[in-house]
Amino acid sequence: MDSAKALEAESGAPRRKQFVSVFFHRSSVHSELALVKYVRQARPEWDLQIVTAPNHVKTSEEFIERWKLERTQVHAMPVLRLPGFAAHAVGCYLHPFAPWPIPDPRPDYVFAWLQPFVPHAWQLAARVRHWKSNPVLTFTLEQNIRLSMEGIWRLFGRGAYRRCDWCAALGPEHRDVGRLAGYRGPVEYGLLGYDPDLLGPDAEAGREARGELGIEDLLILYVGGVERSKGVFTLLEAFGRLRKEGVKATLLLLGDGRDYDALSMRAREMGLARDVLLPGKVPHTRLRGYLNAADVMVVPSELRQESNDRPWLRIPWKEQFGRVVVEGMACGCPVVGSDSGEIPRLIGREDMIFQSERPDELYATLRRLQASPELRQEVAAYNLERVQRYRLDNIARAICDNMEKYEGLKG
Repeated sequence: MDSAKALEAESGAPRRKQFVSVFFHRSSVHSELALVKYVRQARPEWDLQIVTAPNHVKTSEEFIERWKLERTQVHAMPVLRLPGFAAHAVGCYLHPFAPWPIPDPRPDYVFAWLQPFVPHAWQLAARVRHWKSNPVLTFTLEQNIRLSMEGIWRLFGRGAYRRCDWCAALGPEHRDVGRLAGYRGPVEYGLLGYDPDLLGPDAEAGREARGELGIEDLLILYVGGVERSKGVFTLLEAFGRLRKEGVKATLLLLGDGRDYDALSMRAREMGLARDVLLPGKVPHTRLRGYLNAADVMVVPSELRQESNDRPWLRIPWKEQFGRVVVEGMACGCPVVGSDSGEIPRLIGREDMIFQSERPDELYATLRRLQASPELRQEVAAYNLERVQRYRLDNIARAICDNMEKYEGLKG
């Protein structure tokens, strides 16, 4: 008799399957919550539990209320964050003396947004090991930087690897980093994507956004952190060359960051103050209009030899995924991207990829798109077809299927 049937026999009543989503970091909270929403759609008969850091509880509860997710509860798990490393996985730990926040820890499936070689993945695996329900435990593989994965990484990972039933990876590079750290178990692809409830082709929303901005000419859009590592200065230089040749265009940069003031100053020095709009960060709910208004979206991330956050660590950086790529594609916007990290694999067209930190290459691609409405239409149609694989509802359905598949393999 399997564990679920044994528990049902003990209680004398049928049990609903219980799916637990565990996440602690702020960078992808909205994607993690959106995945929970689509798990609810894919398996309406399951009970859903969210375990997260205390500072994400309010956001999670508001999300549940907004989307009317029945039988979905949020629980706070105290975490300890090391000074100077609070935003990094290596600096986050589950509070060792805090009880597990779910009163009845008998889940069937635990989907943890943790890489198996980080400390709190090891802590979670140690807790799960003692649960009678023997749930299917899944970690995620999101790192594509091939650092040395010996020593402490393997030490932390060892316990998590033994308890992990399968890992969800962003792509092949992320799988390979997990292998370097010692993970040898099953890997399935599909993790991040776009929320089709919020994003998609919408001509009316695009017209409204253009009217709000007062733009009639070519609109080039950037969405993300205004930081040098994201390639915003490369984009500005390429745009400046377009304007110098007399192309009527506007560059709209949505976001903020450490280099916001420096970029604004550089735009003024180049005589582009009226052509470059820097309204700052906008709510995610407004992205639909801007993405549909844009003629071209650019994702110019760089390949860096050191991280912006901790340059003294000398840790290289490249784009781990680039969620905004698939969000732009989902709205039928032509997307031009650099060769950093996952961007080329997401875009899937060599003619829309340029070498990072090469404004001349980016300019040439933008010039071709500006000169050919037919090319823009062709790329937009291609994007709408390709992006279906990154719909979060499809990803959630596959995750549910995999949970049941590995549950069956456990016997």
